[in-house]
Amino acid sequence: MNRQKLYAAALVLPIVGAFLLLSPMIRLFAPDQSGPDVAGAVVYVFAVWLGLIILSALIAGRLVKAEPLDEPAIDESESAP
Repeated sequence: MNRQKLYAAALVLPIVGAFLLLSPMIRLFAPDQSGPDVAGAVVYVFAVWLGLIILSALIAGRLVKAEPLDEPAIDESESAP
């Protein structure tokens, strides 16, 4: 993956995490909020949280190793008086 795709993934990851932690998504795993079904919601929240941590660590590690972005060459002869 190049650096731009990694930046895009790093930008999208918190948005996806916020979407996954919205109340309607959690209710898919625990429709009744009383009794033992709450455990399903707790497991879901911590699984999403752990997944986000692992994915962010992978993206950060690859960003460190990725090639730098191509920067446009500056022609110094044009800026000299």
